[in-house]
Amino acid sequence: MRRIALFPILAAAALAAASAPAGAEVSVETRNDVYILPVAELASTKTYPDIITLVNDLLQVQLVPNRGRVMLELTSRKLGVNFLHRNLIPDPMILASGLHGVEFGGYYFSPPWNTRDRQPFDLQYEIRDSGPKQAEIYLHGRDMFLRTLTECWVRLKDGSPLVEVEVAVTNTSKSSEKEFDLKDYALFTVDTMGREGNTLILPIDTVEVISSNANWLGAAGTRKAWSGELQRWQGIRDFFQVRTFQPVSKPCLGVYYPELKAACVKFWEPADRFPVVEAWAWGESYKSVKGSGPYFGVSSVALKIKVKPQEKIGFTTYFMVLHDMPAVPTVEDLYAAAQEFLK
Repeated sequence: MRRIALFPILAAAALAAASAPAGAEVSVETRNDVYILPVAELASTKTYPDIITLVNDLLQVQLVPNRGRVMLELTSRKLGVNFLHRNLIPDPMILASGLHGVEFGGYYFSPPWNTRDRQPFDLQYEIRDSGPKQAEIYLHGRDMFLRTLTECWVRLKDGSPLVEVEVAVTNTSKSSEKEFDLKDYALFTVDTMGREGNTLILPIDTVEVISSNANWLGAAGTRKAWSGELQRWQGIRDFFQVRTFQPVSKPCLGVYYPELKAACVKFWEPADRFPVVEAWAWGESYKSVKGSGPYFGVSSVALKIKVKPQEKIGFTTYFMVLHDMPAVPTVEDLYAAAQEFLK
């Protein structure tokens, strides 16, 4: 893939987007009149759960805590496009383990993880701030198996192109150290105009195969260049799942949409919280796989972390949409543009 230094262009476009017109304010709305498939066998699971919508002049963000979805929608108001995969009534899907799961999409994390239903546990929430300068939603949930408490603060500020997701995970045990994989899950849609050229940008040049249908990428453990056949939707012949095996170059990733001249970007801090990134997709073969969908799935991963009794660990993830991009950016371009908003 041809590499073009786009940072000056991206920074200018992003900073222009951040200059909100005077009077642009943040608002919060809650509704519970939309059916969402119940899958967890929990008394707290609701058929018509609360859907919380945060809006400023640049973005619209939806949360569905009762399905463990920290975000279910991230829409650029300029483009009128939601960049996260969203399916309120998903079909069951057979997982690689042979068990069934369902995928609503959006952005979520584990723990708390319901191993029986292969879903994040339902989360409770409080509206801490409803505008006009900032919206803040506090979410929390306990993992009954790990004995951990996960807390999350989702923030959208007046005139900002960033959605901030601050997360803290506490080992609530007074005596036992816990070891677990800490992961988040972001499903970027490719169900937009001209999706064949949509490109997944990862902070790595080479990946290791976890699995692929009929070993079309090679056996597990095979190392492949992160290049056109995997990066671009049109080059994905069938299901694959890969991970990085070296430290990522930047704590950042994204998807570029050439027909929209836009990118949806995810980045996090501290940079060393997630040393591994995983990615998976079906390409157009998703049409013949019940329960799958047109998306790039990505996870930031910390494998087998150890948390002492009563210890709390944390991280913050940000999402943003960059507009008016003339060509495929590098991960360095995306990260440099994103950092302009953290100064």
